[in-house]
Amino acid sequence: LEHGAYDEDSGTWEVRIRRADGSVRVLRPQHVVLATGVSGIPSVPTLPGLDEFQGEVIHSSAYTNGAEHTGKRVIVIGTGNSGHDVAQDLHANGATVTMVQRRSTTVASIDPSAAAADASYLTAPTIEDSDLIGLSVPYPDMYAGSQALTATMKELDQDLVAALEAAGFRTDYGEEDSGFQMKYMTRG
Repeated sequence: LEHGAYDEDSGTWEVRIRRADGSVRVLRPQHVVLATGVSGIPSVPTLPGLDEFQGEVIHSSAYTNGAEHTGKRVIVIGTGNSGHDVAQDLHANGATVTMVQRRSTTVASIDPSAAAADASYLTAPTIEDSDLIGLSVPYPDMYAGSQALTATMKELDQDLVAALEAAGFRTDYGEEDSGFQMKYMTRG
């Protein structure tokens, strides 16, 4: 992606993409979705002995398809969104998957819990209004609001979390039960 600009008059974007062969393609979509992950920058750790490992090592940012691993035993290091997406795809494609969890993970269902956290984007007149509302709340009030929302999420997701914990998966609700959004803001 080389360039993106919104044209108010036409209600479309002009997006310039440089292709692998060097040519440039201009697109004019009505919507642009940035799907780069929450942080967008892969974190590839240096691990002692990894260079001597005889098997395949893939970072989630380079992962493409579970079908390439059918019938294989695979270890997924990490239990965040990417780790779970990769593990689910591997399992669905017939791999035997083990996830390695370093520390507890904050878990929230997409619907209804995470949807509740983003509810202002459904009720405010514009995205800009939702952003302004979210960014104008003083930190202590935002923290208290996250704790209140997390208390509701705990109730909504109790069966999901109980099933994960019964399988040995360690969960938490963030510092002082402040939830996944505050966890990302302070550690993400």
